[in-house]
Amino acid sequence: PNQAEKDNPTVYANNVQKYMARALGVPATTYEYEGSQPVNVTGHLKLPLEPVIWNVHKLLKKEGFNPKPVEDYRDICEKEGWKVGLQKMASLLSMPVTSGLEFMFQHYDQDKDGIIDFREVVLGLAVRDGKLTTEELLDLAFKLFDAEGHGRMTEDVFAAVLRSLLGLTSIDVSRLWREVCEDGLVEVSQDDFRKFALSHPDYRKLFITYMRPPGGQSTERVRRQNGCVQDGQRHEAFSSKNHYINGVAPSSNHTRE
Repeated sequence: PNQAEKDNPTVYANNVQKYMARALGVPATTYEYEGSQPVNVTGHLKLPLEPVIWNVHKLLKKEGFNPKPVEDYRDICEKEGWKVGLQKMASLLSMPVTSGLEFMFQHYDQDKDGIIDFREVVLGLAVRDGKLTTEELLDLAFKLFDAEGHGRMTEDVFAAVLRSLLGLTSIDVSRLWREVCEDGLVEVSQDDFRKFALSHPDYRKLFITYMRPPGGQSTERVRRQNGCVQDGQRHEAFSSKNHYINGVAPSSNHTRE
């Protein structure tokens, strides 16, 4: 192993996997199986192969949803507040209460109190739209959740941002947070957050490939481990027809594909 592989066992394991894949003439993936369903393993996280919220957005599109620019939603909610119920969300999105909208609301209303944080909806719409670069999405996330302009992010905010960016509702970020927030600090700066998202050897692919929608319109050019992704295209390893309710796969023993 080279020095980078000695310093990071995950890098070493990934490189061994790629070497074996080349020898066998097959693609290298980060899949594991939970029961009969494949999941993508990234660091400490196990994720559905495609963000569940994308299915919700597809359903809304079929129902005629035409989103406004993100700035419009942001301006309205900064005046009226981010905590909204189903009727208020429908009003903000200029839609009737359809089955797709109810499903979307339930996706975000995980504590079932009838109230959601509309910032998560706005950020999810921005991700699905695909027009913003990864850097722009990260900056937008920070601005949305750093309402008072402190320039710092707590673990709770970090969790909310990740849920929104990755289209998930059930995600444990405690171990991830410890990697981001070094030396026992309780907050991270915007620069530290961007550095983590764009350069961490294990998690950067979440931000530069996993959360990029198929056929996205972003013109950024980003590198991936097994080649190059351009103009918002995503690696085939993240594309699948398999989805999970709220991003949770059935619990079972798993094997590496």
